Amino acid sequence: CIWRKPVLLIFDPIKKAHRVALETGDIDFAMLNANIYCWESFDISTLPKVEKIISGFSSRMDAYGQESVIMMIKPLWQTVQNLSGRSHGDVKVLTGDIMEQDYMIQYARENNKKLLIWCHFYRLLLAYLFGDMESAEVHANVCRVAENNPFGSSDHVLLMFYDGLVTLAQGKLNRQRQKTIAHCIKTFKTWSKQCPENFLGKLYFLEAEQAAAADDHERAHSKYTAAISLSREGGYILQHALANERAGKYFLKRGEKDLAYSYLNEAMAVYEKWGGKAKSEHLRNEVFRPSSSTTAPSSTPR
Repeated sequence: CIWRKPVLLIFDPIKKAHRVALETGDIDFAMLNANIYCWESFDISTLPKVEKIISGFSSRMDAYGQESVIMMIKPLWQTVQNLSGRSHGDVKVLTGDIMEQDYMIQYARENNKKLLIWCHFYRLLLAYLFGDMESAEVHANVCRVAENNPFGSSDHVLLMFYDGLVTLAQGKLNRQRQKTIAHCIKTFKTWSKQCPENFLGKLYFLEAEQAAAADDHERAHSKYTAAISLSREGGYILQHALANERAGKYFLKRGEKDLAYSYLNEAMAVYEKWGGKAKSEHLRNEVFRPSSSTTAPSSTPR
């Protein structure tokens, strides 16, 4: 359970549950565990490894005629391809070799509310990671309806965490946005007391972004440092890269260029290690573009 144990410890029990369910003929439960394994791998495994895991489980799901379960994993699979630079269209759009263009219409016709929410979540994630904050907030508003009725505990964490990050990235924090942020931070404070390994890094990340939005420089610097350290130690690769990126952009905005580029270089190095080629290239073009008045130092990690 992610509320009590570090997420890295859940993979062996999930694999065992999958195997035992197959052996006893409980195919639905076996495939559910396969899906959970794929979802939980996303933030702590390299993208090539995640895609290999998804591909392997999908073949097994197909063999057992579990088309509905395959549909549940497709949004994640397409997201992995987009971030890896293996999609052929706009990386912010959740369509490609895995997801057909009319998938939202199909899921709406089937009244598949869970799948529709997850499609919105991965569209939120892609929009946020590739800098389309307006679209990210639109999708976050849709996903928020699922926070009080989550599909599972780990799903609730992802929805809450990225809802907070997206809201904090909007610039002007009106009353509704401030309410959303306060709710997210309060929730992660509670969860962090139960399992700091899983939640404290996320809490510090949210608090860093909150302090940055409030121009509380000392607190922002302290919280970014803590978030980066805990994300790295916890093995959260995407979270580690993203915390570095957001810290770098914050310091760049303040004019502290040497410090900013040290964070941004680290972010790109971690994204590349993760396998996020498209994301790394997007960040490089965004902050080191030739039109910039300042020539950035070499992108060598700290």
